[in-house]
Amino acid sequence: MNQTMLDYAQKLDDSERQKLDVLTKIWCDCTGQEYETDSNAKFLKPGQFGGVWVWAKSLQHRFLQWQWDIRQTTRDKPFVTSDRPVFMEWDKEQDFRLVSFPVSSEIALIINNVGQLREGPDHEQEVHVLNRQTMDRANDFIVACSDSFPGDDFLHEWQVRTPV
Repeated sequence: MNQTMLDYAQKLDDSERQKLDVLTKIWCDCTGQEYETDSNAKFLKPGQFGGVWVWAKSLQHRFLQWQWDIRQTTRDKPFVTSDRPVFMEWDKEQDFRLVSFPVSSEIALIINNVGQLREGPDHEQEVHVLNRQTMDRANDFIVACSDSFPGDDFLHEWQVRTPV
């Protein structure tokens, strides 16, 4: 099986190799490993897929047990989305886990493991925080329905890339 995976990786064309490299870098980031010359081989190990499957099934089970909330905003203060819109955070000291996902410019899903979250007194600040989380994870693009939105000041730190 290992030889089959190595043969597969060696026969990839340049665009497929780049996709594999991106996935491997994400995997290294998620597992806290350094991206090295043999990282693709480690990522493609058959045992890794089993581990990913078990982890995904356990994550599915946990998410279904947690509190799900919908947050709503208006088009003049919209949520943004990106190529990596899901944000996950774990505060180990308080065992607080949070997942946020902007579904559209007006709706966001918040999932957490502690129960009902209070809506803050400052709605715009909540939108700003959710947008900042989304923009911080973005690799290639951010989508907004207007030129100005809560958290857009963060974009000044971004390098503008022109599509090829």
